[in-house]
Amino acid sequence: MSCDETPALLRLPPERIRWRCPREWLPFSDTRDLAPEPGIVGQDEAIEALRYGLEIEGPGQHVFVRGLDSSGRLTLVQKLLEELAPRCQLTCDRAYVPDFEAPDRPRWVELPRGSGALFARAMRGFARRVRRDLPDVLRGEGLAAQTARFESDWQRRAGELERSFQAQIAPSGLGLVRVEQEGGAQLAMVPLHEGQPLGPDEIAARERSGPQGAAEVQRWQEALLAQRSRFQEFVLDLQELHEERTAALQEMRAEAARAAVERYVERLRKRFPHESVQRYLDGVVRDLLENRLDELEGEEDFTEDYLPNPIQAREREAECPIIVESIPNVANLLGSVEIEALAGGGTYSDHRSIRGGALLQADGGFLILEARELLAEPESWRALVRALRSDRVEILPREGHAGPLLKPEPIPIRTKVILIGDPELYQLLDAEDAYFPSLFKVLVDFEGHIARDARGARQYAGVIARFASEARLPAFTWCAVARLVEHGSSLAACEGLSTRLGRIADLARETAFWARREGAERCEREHVRTALRQARRRADLPARRFRRMVKDGVVTIEVRGRRQGQINALATLSAGSLTYGIPARITASVGPGERGAIDIEGLSQLGGSIHTKGFHILQGLLQNLLRVHHPLAFTASLAFEQTYGGIDGDSASAAEICCLISALAEVPLRQDLALTGAIDQHGRVQAIGAVNEKIEGFFDVCAELGATEPGSPTEVRGVVIPAANVTELMLREEVVDACVRGAFAIYAASDVRHVLELFTGLPFGACEATATAAPDSLLERARRRAEELWRASQGIELDRSRGRP
Repeated sequence: MSCDETPALLRLPPERIRWRCPREWLPFSDTRDLAPEPGIVGQDEAIEALRYGLEIEGPGQHVFVRGLDSSGRLTLVQKLLEELAPRCQLTCDRAYVPDFEAPDRPRWVELPRGSGALFARAMRGFARRVRRDLPDVLRGEGLAAQTARFESDWQRRAGELERSFQAQIAPSGLGLVRVEQEGGAQLAMVPLHEGQPLGPDEIAARERSGPQGAAEVQRWQEALLAQRSRFQEFVLDLQELHEERTAALQEMRAEAARAAVERYVERLRKRFPHESVQRYLDGVVRDLLENRLDELEGEEDFTEDYLPNPIQAREREAECPIIVESIPNVANLLGSVEIEALAGGGTYSDHRSIRGGALLQADGGFLILEARELLAEPESWRALVRALRSDRVEILPREGHAGPLLKPEPIPIRTKVILIGDPELYQLLDAEDAYFPSLFKVLVDFEGHIARDARGARQYAGVIARFASEARLPAFTWCAVARLVEHGSSLAACEGLSTRLGRIADLARETAFWARREGAERCEREHVRTALRQARRRADLPARRFRRMVKDGVVTIEVRGRRQGQINALATLSAGSLTYGIPARITASVGPGERGAIDIEGLSQLGGSIHTKGFHILQGLLQNLLRVHHPLAFTASLAFEQTYGGIDGDSASAAEICCLISALAEVPLRQDLALTGAIDQHGRVQAIGAVNEKIEGFFDVCAELGATEPGSPTEVRGVVIPAANVTELMLREEVVDACVRGAFAIYAASDVRHVLELFTGLPFGACEATATAAPDSLLERARRRAEELWRASQGIELDRSRGRP
């Protein structure tokens, strides 16, 4: 008898191992009879949380949407933003312009919403007028007459200065001449003979003419030396006079141009009265009049430098900006400075080279990012955090740029970021990034499934109808929809329907492919089955290779007879989005010793932490079951045979305890059965993952070995699963058919003792050490063997204490 009153092991009837969608839940002929489902299926709480996140204001109120991939997270967010039409903090337009005092630091000007492009066009018109009209102003008669009068006055003053100096040096026999040099004519002080200036050759000739000539040359040299300082003062006075002339001419040109330029600018001042624009226009006028008038006759159009770069320019009545950035690298997020390579070498950039990123495009609205894509881009996460913490975007040249650095003035932003990711990524960011919790305070959780009822099935049908219409697929009959609903239940792994509608849409598209290939006008249930079978076939090469090795005897899996200390456990393989089950042979051996149970996977460093925990629980359960009056003094080893990769998880711990007790009690186990389930220290069988895939994996191996036909009542292939997993069962039709024929069986167990009775054919026995147990019970056999091993170990110790070998 069993140790407690836990429910007995149950062989499940076929109707319990696969749920079928009832006909009455889908009251239509095909999806053409349905109105497409406009909403998002089964996400009422997520919708309410997202609504809150979109509307709340304040620091750090950015949103993290958490849910499984293919659950429609991005679709939901985009659709809700469209439907909810949340209030936006309407922002002004901005344009980068040059800073005339710091050319390497362009600054931005702010403009009324919708006028950024207008301002750019208006400034281009201003530049055209400057190039077209201003040269005529500077060539006008008024300026020419004013310049002529000034030049006449200046020539008089310069002549007076020169004549005054000539009078001062004449008594010394010196005079002034103009000497042509590379930089133009220069004044020089030279000796005079009979009123005529002498050149170097003439001076040398006079010096050679005799004592009188030499004496005369000597006087000239002394005079030149004596007048040098006075000559230098004269030259400085003349240079100042020239500089005054240049400044005066420039001022006259500037004053002549000022009136015209101010007329051009006045219209801009009135159209764009914002303070930052006014300051910029002041700078344009000042730079043009002070620095650029001489360039008007040049070939290069310098007025292009004055054109603004509208970094944020929207229509006046534009809707709330909603930006989805699919490639969130730093340049796409923040913006960049484009670098132009010059023909003669080197690089160039100015305010017109600045390009805005997604954070600026979404300013005042919402920016949607996929968290995994964001983290895959180097430095993007750090850049985003910096921008959100400071509420401003700082655009920098691309990393690795070797030329002069342009450092645009940072732009303030009011962008709400909506980050979309899976639960594991959320947990990673929350644990590893100190700023994440303070920036993403709003969490929106997606439901992984909806209720498996008539309403849920009709919602599924509406979604399939919408998708078929949008993708121009053939109509789906009610039975095809029912099969898709059943697949949704399989994906949910519970008594519900999965909300990962991307997977359903993919299957619907593949179903339509096979229907069209057959020339069918509508998609039928069989087309869905074909799509599922073909998808599995395309991805299950590792599983097929494994089954072939089993059939060829390369991998040993037995599905007939009995073996002591050997059992079929179940593991999984993954191929893309699909998971496959495969049997894994576990063996155990027991002998004298004191090391207890040994996990060979753990010793080989192939076992993960969860597997190791499960093994320790197994050791506790063994002590709890045996309850002998002496220490357990034996060595038992457990191994997953012919596995050479890592092993993790505890879903094989029920199989391990059964295998260990089989080896200890020296009782063989049925090999036509496989077992999956975790255990606790009291022997309860606990739920595991991928239950359908594991059952189907063992069934496929049995089919490969030709062992899926009805056999003797005591040898029916099957799988024992935890009773807690029964509600998740959605087995393939061929598995269900085999169960209907009696060729395969599914058992649900709550206690490992019932499992052992099924595998051994023996009663388990009483758990209490004082209870009377049947001599042939499994527990009693295990206790007797444990005592024999203990006595053997004690005898070895006694022999050693007496000095015997």
